[in-house]
Amino acid sequence: MMIGTKTARVAVAATAVALACAGAVAPASAAGVRPVTAQASPANATPHVHQPTAAANQCLHKWTFQSMGLNDSSPAGYLNVDGGGGNTSWVITWYSSPSASNEYWCMEPASEGGWYFHPSYDLSLCMDVPNGRYAANQDLWIHTCNGTIAQRFTFGSGDTLIRTEGNLDYGLEDNGYGHVVTLEKSPARSYWR
Repeated sequence: MMIGTKTARVAVAATAVALACAGAVAPASAAGVRPVTAQASPANATPHVHQPTAAANQCLHKWTFQSMGLNDSSPAGYLNVDGGGGNTSWVITWYSSPSASNEYWCMEPASEGGWYFHPSYDLSLCMDVPNGRYAANQDLWIHTCNGTIAQRFTFGSGDTLIRTEGNLDYGLEDNGYGHVVTLEKSPARSYWR
């Protein structure tokens, strides 16, 4: 299905994420976001960001987010956790590697609004704006989930798909392969699909 506007893509992507979190499987072509269904887990294995449980490492639906690239000669990279690391590891853009768990994200809706982005290999971790500092060139990292607004992101419209819930003026900027993803106001290279 051809989608004519970026706003429509955002609506389809948000719907696909909501369906995945509800247990439904969204079409793989929804706005370019690729769901990957992991092995089934016990019905009572529900991870919580505020209190990680023994089931915290079970993710039913894994998602990748691909940027639109730096320019026509630089192919798009994927939102990734540097080296598949733990607490305080940087969020980077990297080449696609379907076998690498640090390329996949588990989405959890936040009751306060927005979404928590968990690296698929450890749901006790969340993508985070360090110290809640919303400013241009602010690096993003992975931090132990604490339920703060600095760990909630939303899907915006226009040229920025992933925005910070704490300050909707800022979106995630692709700075090229191997470089840390940063916050930018109305970033030029931040449309993620």
